[in-house]
Amino acid sequence: MIRDAVLEDIPFIVEEGIKFLQYHPAKIEREVDVDHLHTLVNLLISEHVLLIAEQDGVQTGMIAGLIVPNMYNRNYVGLQEMFWWVVEDKRNTPVAFKLYKTFEQTAKELGVDFISMVTTTYTPTLEKYYKKQGFIPVESSFIKEL
Repeated sequence: MIRDAVLEDIPFIVEEGIKFLQYHPAKIEREVDVDHLHTLVNLLISEHVLLIAEQDGVQTGMIAGLIVPNMYNRNYVGLQEMFWWVVEDKRNTPVAFKLYKTFEQTAKELGVDFISMVTTTYTPTLEKYYKKQGFIPVESSFIKEL
């Protein structure tokens, strides 16, 4: 089952969110401010999109996005994915794809102009999945940590 996140999900979201930060190829897990994560999750729940996958009452994954205008054209509004995460023991199940499909449906219901998804060097197969879903590659990001 995929549903909107509620305040009672915050402990799960923050706990798994920290795992996401630790997994991410950039060093964004340094000095994590848990209070900030709580504030961010509250904002996502109240003003943006945060979905939870649940099986038998147990949370198994999450996907979140910000509703944002394009920085060059404020009339071109999208749903920008922030994270897409499935608990480790459910990664070889359809949970991730169900999360994405509900995310896309939510974007359509919101009436946004586009969805923007990301991939990391740890998830190279996502590019193939995105193309299969009708996405076109637009930009790639590179970082140099200092």
